[in-house]
Amino acid sequence: MATMNNIDYHNAIYKEVRSYLIGLFSCEVIKGYQNDSPLPQNGVVMTIISERDTDQAASYYQEEEGTAYVQNSVEVMLQLDFYGDWAASRARQIANFWRSEYTTSALNTCQPLYSKQPVRLPFVNEQNQNEQRWLLEVYLQYNPEFKQDQAFLDLPIISTERA
Repeated sequence: MATMNNIDYHNAIYKEVRSYLIGLFSCEVIKGYQNDSPLPQNGVVMTIISERDTDQAASYYQEEEGTAYVQNSVEVMLQLDFYGDWAASRARQIANFWRSEYTTSALNTCQPLYSKQPVRLPFVNEQNQNEQRWLLEVYLQYNPEFKQDQAFLDLPIISTERA
């Protein structure tokens, strides 16, 4: 996975997964929870729902740069809502592809872990019409790394050997 210092990781994940989905389906893919954005007719809505640390933070020091890096591994649950006539097929395709080498090689900022099974969740829209929607929860890992200034103290080495 790529090392990224002090960037907006969620936006980087959205951008990369969006590109991956557009490459597969050539459809509209948007980030969820945006005001004044209509749902796509035959597209996908991506929403990061949660994240959790999977290990303890580790620190790495670069004395010559005067910096320290703190990094850990994070599991993210990304909800994908598929809309339209192809919703079921697209949700199934991602569920199948998510743990494959295809997805692993397509993503750099994050890596796929696993997915749950697609779930059909139709809803009634503002015009009282049924809309096709399939939901898929996919899990991925990214390794955020943050850089900070670090002061180092240069102490002389004192020998404990007797002359």
